[in-house]
Amino acid sequence: TFSAMGLVLSDIKADHVHAWTYAANGTTITATCESTNGHCPDTPKRLTLSAADAVYSGNPVEAEVIRDGEDLTYELRYTGNGYDSVDAPTNAGDYTVTMTVGDKSVSDTFTISPKNIANCAVALGKTTYEYSGGVPEFVIQAVDNGVGRYAMQMDTDYTVSASGTDAGSHKLTVTGIGNYTGTVE
Repeated sequence: TFSAMGLVLSDIKADHVHAWTYAANGTTITATCESTNGHCPDTPKRLTLSAADAVYSGNPVEAEVIRDGEDLTYELRYTGNGYDSVDAPTNAGDYTVTMTVGDKSVSDTFTISPKNIANCAVALGKTTYEYSGGVPEFVIQAVDNGVGRYAMQMDTDYTVSASGTDAGSHKLTVTGIGNYTGTVE
């Protein structure tokens, strides 16, 4: 040990450079620093992937990454139903999210369920239609218990059947499809 002016040479350490190795277990990736220039106080670090099921809202459904260590970087990729992107999906369906850190990857699955319109109020764009011999193209909005409005597209988000096509009053049945499910009469 060398000592000069109150400084002990053994107390001076070179800048530490991380040399991460990675291990994957379940939905967690653990990073351990294997640097040869001294003990790393920051090791081990963990990233845990968590994906939760959701109901369609029109908003992206993102997986959560729980961090035990701030300086690890990762990439998320979402796949399923013909979808493959780093952006979180919005449409109803079954998905897999994969987190990659270094040379290791872990995955979790989640489902975005269609929104049930059975408890929604349905508003027609207008209440009278001119008789044309068939079922008219209805413009419909579903109102979710007063919380939000969802502009819906016929034959994309719903189908409509009528109790008849002759002139007169008829009962309509709206059936959700795609990102929606359930029926409203």
